[in-house]
Amino acid sequence: MHCFFVRPAKLVRACVFAFLFFAAGSLHAGNKPWAYIADATKRFVVLPEFYNLAVLDRSTGLIWTKEPHGAITHWTNAVSVCYINSVGAEPNGRHGIAGWRLPRPSELLSLLELRVSCSPGGCGASYELPAGHPFTLESNTLFWSSEPTLTDTASGEPGAWIVDVLGGGAIEHPREEDAGVWCVRG
Repeated sequence: MHCFFVRPAKLVRACVFAFLFFAAGSLHAGNKPWAYIADATKRFVVLPEFYNLAVLDRSTGLIWTKEPHGAITHWTNAVSVCYINSVGAEPNGRHGIAGWRLPRPSELLSLLELRVSCSPGGCGASYELPAGHPFTLESNTLFWSSEPTLTDTASGEPGAWIVDVLGGGAIEHPREEDAGVWCVRG
């Protein structure tokens, strides 16, 4: 490995960082630490530290609640639901682990994979959670993201992005209307 900088103090820091970065990558059997993992049974890991109520996505390094929050609510309340969320409470009544938030649209979309199906009539594509994923989803598939829209929605109301985890789209949605809540850490 070669490290070249003009200032000697920066040279040492850059070389140490580069060594640690590349050494960490080699610990993952030659793979990048957060590379795409096609097999859902290897990509998603249910975490016993959270009493099996949270899932690590090894492709992104994010930790998701295994089951989205049961609330179908407006955006401001969704932000609060994740903020006060505590996952993995111990059976003896101790509090679970806090530090949850609403995901960005790109983070929700990162859970999905492209599916292409063809028939004599033509081909179609959709995005969906990979087969074998460990998540428990109820009928709701529209989830709030943390990002408000830059402009008001078509109805003139302030909006925020929601993501359809069955169809794969990010949609502008009025903040005062309801959508699901799926919290993330990381």
